Amino acid sequence: MGRSLLVLVLLLAGCTTSPPLKETPHHPQAATPYGTNVPLPGGLPQHDLPPLKAKPARCVQPSSTAGDIRPLYRRSGWVKVSTLPRANLVDDFDVAPDGAVWMQTQWLDDASGRQETQIRRWYANEWQDFPRPSIGPPGGVNYVGVLGAASARQVWAFGSTIERVEGVIEMGNSRMFLGTLQDGRWSDVVFTAPETRGIQAEVGILARGTWAFAGDPVALHWDGSGWKSHKLRGTLGVVDVGGEGDNIWALRGDRDAPADQPTLIRWMGRGWQPILLPALGGPALGSTPEAFPIDVAANAPDDVWVTGFVEWGMDNEDDDYEDGPLRARPVALHWDGAAWTCLWGPMSWVFDDAEPDGRGGLWVVASQGGAAELWHLSGGRWTRTRLPAGKGQHAFVSKLVKRAGTSEVYAAGYIGRNVDYQGSIDPSQHATLWRIR
Repeated sequence: MGRSLLVLVLLLAGCTTSPPLKETPHHPQAATPYGTNVPLPGGLPQHDLPPLKAKPARCVQPSSTAGDIRPLYRRSGWVKVSTLPRANLVDDFDVAPDGAVWMQTQWLDDASGRQETQIRRWYANEWQDFPRPSIGPPGGVNYVGVLGAASARQVWAFGSTIERVEGVIEMGNSRMFLGTLQDGRWSDVVFTAPETRGIQAEVGILARGTWAFAGDPVALHWDGSGWKSHKLRGTLGVVDVGGEGDNIWALRGDRDAPADQPTLIRWMGRGWQPILLPALGGPALGSTPEAFPIDVAANAPDDVWVTGFVEWGMDNEDDDYEDGPLRARPVALHWDGAAWTCLWGPMSWVFDDAEPDGRGGLWVVASQGGAAELWHLSGGRWTRTRLPAGKGQHAFVSKLVKRAGTSEVYAAGYIGRNVDYQGSIDPSQHATLWRIR
């Protein structure tokens, strides 16, 4: 599901019983109208290396009836960890090295129409709630966009606080905040830098463990004692971040439009090494498609995957477009440290989130605009599977996260009876967490 299904919606117009939720004692903190206002911390070195040219410069796809990826169905070890109480959707989640799963969920009370947002932790086989304080001025709105997990005791929430002026939410005046939960207590700072203004928390901020990217764009990194930052060179935003430990990669491009020259950047300890991606295309359907790189998954510095898809615009369609198959094609690009290899999948599918499997392979979310499948690359062979959902129900995946240093991979999303992606909260949906080891 995730980012690419937002594009697809436009293109296409038993269960584990969870223990009762426990609520952590919460102690409200005194704050200024915008919390504690601080400048960006700076201090993150930025001795960038020259970009590496794409080799090859272009990946031409095979005909629409040929392809490199032809997965066979296979039973897998994915299990349902928990279906969450009082939760319909998963906004974001992250997994700490100690196995703690931190998640933000949405719940809609069908009777009252009240909507509830919660930050929760799955640890020692139980869910626990960690309510957040309001940090904005009276009448303002706070949005948590993403979470970064350090341990069962520490998590970061990145979002935006927005002032309401005469009853109108002023998105252009939003300010990015960083909330830190340490030992059950929240503390918040709000950044005053112009690069962090006007950010939409849901799409303008990305995080993975101790790294975050936001705004214009700015890179932030927790070094164990504090946050450091610098502004990335160039104007391309950050679409995704992958890797773990010192092997950190970010995919840069335009999240709202096809990427003209998407770039992968690798953290080298004192700066970034840009690596240009090959152009994706070829007239398989009689015209050049638009390319949408979506995710990056890094096994090692010389074993990195970028997944996404190409699609043919609606101006190339006939009157039966809405009833026909999706005019898109998934692609997986592999970087071996020197050059790219492009693998093309079957027509009418797209690739979304991807994660290493911890054994040198790859898991990737594949869909045709509805319920998801998980495709797996292992030993050069592709297979496909569906997540356990129950009779008459379908699994939708928001995100995959690998637990650092292990072969555990988690999937979060929801289970519902409607095979089509809804794009909005529905009381009949049930937020769910899956895992494979």
